[in-house]
Amino acid sequence: MKTKTIPAGAFEARCLAIMDEVQAKRQSVVITKRGKPVAKLVPVEKKRDDIFGFLKGKIKVTGDVVAPAFTPEEWAIFIDPARHARGRLAGIWRLTAFA
Repeated sequence: MKTKTIPAGAFEARCLAIMDEVQAKRQSVVITKRGKPVAKLVPVEKKRDDIFGFLKGKIKVTGDVVAPAFTPEEWAIFIDPARHARGRLAGIWRLTAFA
């Protein structure tokens, strides 16, 4: 993309409009003084949200992420804990029942 050049006097007179143009068009502007470049106004890179994708490449899925987490028998513990008081997950029921 071509860089736009503008004299310092013109930049001073239209500073805010030029900044809006740089943001909208994503095009940098070189500001000159007596024909020599003295500054460059560039658009700020849009920062990505840190919450999405921060674990990319760090986690490997090795199991089935679609299948149910518990078997029907294990779910029965949650439905009727009295019937399955000695089941594997009976303790979890007691912990989560009052949470």
